[in-house]
Amino acid sequence: MELPTQSSLNIGPRKLSDYPEYFHRLLDCMQTSLSRVSTDPVFLQQQNELFDHAKANEEAILLSLTEDVFGNLGEESPRILMEHIFTSYGAHYSYEQTFKIIAAHIRQFSIQIDLQARALCVDDLQSLLIEETKHMSDTLNMLSKRFEKVSSPIRSHLVETGDTASLSKTFDIYAAGVRQSVQMICQANKSYGANYNPYHCDYLNDSCSLLCVHASIQSLSTQLWRLASDLRLRATGPRGGFKEIVLPAVAPGSSIMPGKLNPVMAEMVYSTSDQVDANHASMSMAIKSGWLESAASSSIILRNFIESSRLLRRTIRSFTDKCLVGVVPNTEK
Repeated sequence: MELPTQSSLNIGPRKLSDYPEYFHRLLDCMQTSLSRVSTDPVFLQQQNELFDHAKANEEAILLSLTEDVFGNLGEESPRILMEHIFTSYGAHYSYEQTFKIIAAHIRQFSIQIDLQARALCVDDLQSLLIEETKHMSDTLNMLSKRFEKVSSPIRSHLVETGDTASLSKTFDIYAAGVRQSVQMICQANKSYGANYNPYHCDYLNDSCSLLCVHASIQSLSTQLWRLASDLRLRATGPRGGFKEIVLPAVAPGSSIMPGKLNPVMAEMVYSTSDQVDANHASMSMAIKSGWLESAASSSIILRNFIESSRLLRRTIRSFTDKCLVGVVPNTEK
């Protein structure tokens, strides 16, 4: 019997190549910064050849980055990436003098390059997340119209008050909560990097600002958790729940439990929300560990942010397309 490998289990330290969103922007920032170094035509030609090669072979170069992400996803990233670019391409040509000029510039401005790449990476991730969230909001509005003629008891602390209301109002509330989270994300994203000063770069203050942006993501994950939990409870029954709606049969029950629908999509949301909360706590503790402006754990900040954004984006897409769009009223009740 062949034992599973470490890569198949997805355990162990994360590598620099696990974060292509950041390194894609890092390439752009490095090239922009180097464009002001010299006007020598030979230097400019060789520099452009290096970066053209890097962009054309970005995936292969990232796979060659074997360094552990801890301690390297930050100030050292421009230097590490440039060394790999030169090793994979420039070393085959007479680019030693050009590389020395580039290396000296990157050593001097590595913090500025890294922080600029962070800001662009965060903006890219937020834009993708907002796009998926708007898709969910549109789906909730569609469900509101679907449930206009479906009445549900009004409850207070799960106790029915005796009055009824259309279920469409409930989905309007869900959609409003999602839109509110989008507004928080947009507002936080505008503030991040707005006060960036290239002559006074501070990893700790930048990390605190990024923590505020992540808080808006955490708010969205909380809204998503509440929505999934409510839908799961409304679909549960008839003995142990309300059975007001029917969820799509993504994972039907076994033969000994006919008619049972496992709420796997809601449970997926719970796991994602828990992971986002854990990432937020880890980011906060990493910032607290930066005693005397050492920023000892600065690499964890960006790593956790990318992971939360990526994970939440996939979860919203799956939950919307495989669960929300198929929610229908329980006409048999």
